[in-house]
Amino acid sequence: MSALALLRAAAADPEAAARAHKAAGGRVIAFLCDNVPSELIAAAGAFPLRLHGRPAMRTRAAERLIDTLYPPDVTQRPPFVASMLDMLIDRVVDFVDAVIVPHNRNAVQAIHRELNDAAAEHGIGVPRTWYLDKAWSPDAAGRAYDRAAILGLHERLEAFAGRAIPDADLAAAIVDGNAARAMVGRISALRGAEIQGSDALQLIAAFWALPHARFAELAAAALGELAPPPPGPRLYLGGSPQDHTGLYTLVERLGATIVTEDHCWGVRAADGMLPADVAPLDAIAARFQDFPACSIRFPLQRTIDANLARARAARVDAAIFAVADRDSTQAWETPEQVAAFRGAGIPTLHLRRQPYEPDGAATDLIGAFLQGLPR
Repeated sequence: MSALALLRAAAADPEAAARAHKAAGGRVIAFLCDNVPSELIAAAGAFPLRLHGRPAMRTRAAERLIDTLYPPDVTQRPPFVASMLDMLIDRVVDFVDAVIVPHNRNAVQAIHRELNDAAAEHGIGVPRTWYLDKAWSPDAAGRAYDRAAILGLHERLEAFAGRAIPDADLAAAIVDGNAARAMVGRISALRGAEIQGSDALQLIAAFWALPHARFAELAAAALGELAPPPPGPRLYLGGSPQDHTGLYTLVERLGATIVTEDHCWGVRAADGMLPADVAPLDAIAARFQDFPACSIRFPLQRTIDANLARARAARVDAAIFAVADRDSTQAWETPEQVAAFRGAGIPTLHLRRQPYEPDGAATDLIGAFLQGLPR
């Protein structure tokens, strides 16, 4: 298989490499969202795997078995988040030895308590679950708190590994992580000129499914295998996480290309290179504090400023903000971002309560929006 084919295969079956690692006698630690330091997991000798959602495979096990964070009739859990909880309760990912649940949006962080409830109240054999707390305030107290959280995770991983984690192993994991992030940045920078937006998102998905060194190697080889997109409007995409290419391919069928985004499955994976000239744990702790989990920054104006800067750097012609159904976090903050983009002179479409897979209504709205852009 070519490098491109291998990356596409990893994106299509994101658990395959972790499953093979487990079958060969290794251990797998899964995590939710993009603000868990995978370098720490790798240095502990485990395979770091970010879990994808699978709404089409939902069994609603969580709703049947445990008391969720919200009553079922008013739950604000997007379907792709609910499906990750189902996968863990139903042991669809039975090769996972432990799960790290970080503090970010409520629907994700609630999974820590819900997995523990499934084990304690119903005797379900779920993986061991660790909660990674985080302070949001960008001050000295927040930095100290977040550093303590990383040190606590470091201790847990050492206990899990049954050995100390040498600084040399951490430093090597940081080098691999930086190489992989650099390739994500290169892939994204070529969008609109040499790479389709959907191809870029698919390759970035492989970043979360493969060891960093392997991803960097394959991505470097795959760049020459991709076909350039036809000319058309360059779009920014904001709003809810997009862990599949459905919206990207829809935009491409309508004659445009998404060249940058701000969601936790896209180019943000390239942000926050870890410095090599400080102690490895200090570098990891600093990135954990500075990196905005799931695109969330405090105060909101920091998110707005960062997203406008990303859109301008990518020379976009327009922007789309797509908010998933029941995504309360994005439903709350997106209107101010839309207003800021429009105020900056960027034509912007705001799509509310979107299904996981884009439907005919989204096609009509996006098509009309693109037709109305100045030529």
